[in-house]
Amino acid sequence: MLSRKEYAGKVENHRSTRMMRGDDRSHDEVARPLILPAIEHMCAAEPISRRELIAANGLLADRRAGALRKTPMWVGGAHPAESWFVAPDAAMLPKLLADLASFLSDLSLPVTLRAAVGLVRFLQIHPFKDANGRTSRALFLAICLREFGHRESPLGVLPNIWRTGGLHLHAASLSIRDHNNWEPYLDLAHSSFALALGQTP
Repeated sequence: MLSRKEYAGKVENHRSTRMMRGDDRSHDEVARPLILPAIEHMCAAEPISRRELIAANGLLADRRAGALRKTPMWVGGAHPAESWFVAPDAAMLPKLLADLASFLSDLSLPVTLRAAVGLVRFLQIHPFKDANGRTSRALFLAICLREFGHRESPLGVLPNIWRTGGLHLHAASLSIRDHNNWEPYLDLAHSSFALALGQTP
């Protein structure tokens, strides 16, 4: 078990992949030290609620308070019709986040399932104007931290998902989007958890 200070250092200095760090854009060096306060904010909440998700985004976006986006959001084109991803309408965000928070708080479900599904579902909802990726990773780590404590091994799950997945991760994401088929992604997440925790997948 790591001390809190050691764990903070592991989180802030993790260099494995952009799945953990966000990417190599200029915000990275600013955003990395902010992820631990966001994780701890969600860990202190019992249970994690929509309010805590919004507050964590505010921390990661370096604002005093987070706020749900009020405008459409899409990725990959100049117009939604040309884009590969179109986020849900802003009017749906409060209910979608509330439903996600309810799922994350269902302790009858394995922590690995809640963390893996929560990561992708949060990104599908894309509730904020910015820092959605950073908030999703903080959420993932907060769920793991609640279960595993300040251990290094869960920090390796996200890099493992990327490193062992690559194109498989992209294909699994498309399978969820197009067919609501979670099996390929959950298989990948399970293998990544097993590898990070030193078990045989």
